[in-house]
Amino acid sequence: MTEAQSPPPDSDWRDARREERHKRLVSRYGWIGPGMGGFILVLMGIIFLAQNFGYPVPEKWWTIFLLIPAAGALFAAWNAYQRDGKLTGEATAALIGSVTLLAIAAAFIFDFAWGLLWPVALIAVGVSVLIRAYWR
Repeated sequence: MTEAQSPPPDSDWRDARREERHKRLVSRYGWIGPGMGGFILVLMGIIFLAQNFGYPVPEKWWTIFLLIPAAGALFAAWNAYQRDGKLTGEATAALIGSVTLLAIAAAFIFDFAWGLLWPVALIAVGVSVLIRAYWR
């Protein structure tokens, strides 16, 4: 290779950095992280197509958009627990976030009194943020 064709000397550390970032994301989120956007788009397309063809779609189908991140947070909590072998701040924060989203989705699906529940959701989200920020 001539000097014009050889990669710049900075590319080695950049490639190593990209690989390190990729490994960190995979260890944190597993298979659920990278394809989540595509999965959501496919799911929305299926739901809208079913509605267009006259198939019955549940009235509160949109709550699935609360359940998907709840499942992602649950997987993140499990991955953090498996990686560290104990319940760390990262795993606890993800678990609290998942439970919070599940509670909000349940409130919408089962028509709970939202006026009574929303302050609890705010408290849980705040606790999750604090745990994640201070117990890393």
